[in-house]
Amino acid sequence: MTDFRHVSVSHRTIDSGEQDFGLIDEKGRKVGIVYTIIQYVSRLREEDDTQRSYWILPFADTVHYLATVTPTRNGQRFGASQYGKHVLVLEDASREVDRRIESTRKRYAKKYPATI
Repeated sequence: MTDFRHVSVSHRTIDSGEQDFGLIDEKGRKVGIVYTIIQYVSRLREEDDTQRSYWILPFADTVHYLATVTPTRNGQRFGASQYGKHVLVLEDASREVDRRIESTRKRYAKKYPATI
């Protein structure tokens, strides 16, 4: 059984960037992606804690990472972000970003075969 815990969470961006896929969409816009890796540090909620909202996390580790990617057109965010993935190790977050960039690039390469 998973032990869910009420915690207070602080966060900071560990890595972020963008990648141009060298593709052009039907409107002539450059196709690419932006990514972010965020580090979350949690602490168990204290009984006298005055914070009004808390996260409920399914693991006890005090540090975890969130890897997210979002498509871009001409360097601007375009459409919905892909669902972020929470992992416990920074290297796993980096691998997840790399995996999602590559799968997104392949998907758009089929849709927009023209290159810059």
